[in-house]
Amino acid sequence: MAQEGVVIEALAPLIGSEVSVLVELRTGGDDWTLLAAQHGVLRGPYGPESGADWFVGEHGALSIPEAQLESARRDGPVMFFDYGGVRVAVRPDAP
Repeated sequence: MAQEGVVIEALAPLIGSEVSVLVELRTGGDDWTLLAAQHGVLRGPYGPESGADWFVGEHGALSIPEAQLESARRDGPVMFFDYGGVRVAVRPDAP
């Protein structure tokens, strides 16, 4: 389980920046299938749970609750939040 504050710490530098967000489902081993994608300016965090609710663009909402988070890791500019069978990837867009 992740430490409290890891989501906010990871995403804080991206608040106000254009990002792309992918929500992916593990389909076996290291294989992933795209479930949803969002693009826009990252705003947040909001909500009662640490790190939980973010807005992406004008109409996109994203929840990254720390209580269920199994791991968080950075791969270059991309931040991955892993929930076992589902992961969220947040990538800053090029300026």
